[in-house]
Amino acid sequence: VMNVVSNDPVQEKQGAGGITIGSYNLRQFTGMVNLPLSNTVAVRLAGSSVKRDGYINNGQDDNDAQGFRAKLLWKPSDAMSLLVGGEWTNLGGAGIGTVTSFITAPSASLAWVSTRSPYQSIQRKGYKVWAQFDADLGIGHLTALPAYQWLTNPKQALNNGGNNSIAPGWGGLAQKSIELRYGSRAESRVKWLVGAYTY
Repeated sequence: VMNVVSNDPVQEKQGAGGITIGSYNLRQFTGMVNLPLSNTVAVRLAGSSVKRDGYINNGQDDNDAQGFRAKLLWKPSDAMSLLVGGEWTNLGGAGIGTVTSFITAPSASLAWVSTRSPYQSIQRKGYKVWAQFDADLGIGHLTALPAYQWLTNPKQALNNGGNNSIAPGWGGLAQKSIELRYGSRAESRVKWLVGAYTY
């Protein structure tokens, strides 16, 4: 299991950026800015974009992707906080390449072998919104985690090594989840936890 945790907003001004240039016409840009809006509210914005020509001479095995994430943190006191976030991702380009190679079979006949899956995704967009509410309630700590995400894939390219065609994709995919936890405080000598989760 891999858990990727992005940075949350903090109460100070921050900024960072990067540019990568490479072979196959690679151009990659990344950037981040963190701004405190008040003594209790801060926002953090991050984005990235990458474009690279394909490794195969027909343009496939390229890279064309963009992403953006925004987080807003409201922390009126040490005992309560609300974090709200959203993400947008776009994947495009020609997709994974298909290479056809010829081999001589034992029967001396020729057969072709595709070294890659023939279905290529050429358009895919993802969206995600989520929140995390934390509150210190007496003997325990309450956490609520709602999330909703959807993915669209309106069309695909099919390349079997001999010809190309455009076909409808699998449409869309939506996921909803919510988690509730109420557990002992960090300094408690007896550790306990109750909760519920639906997906």
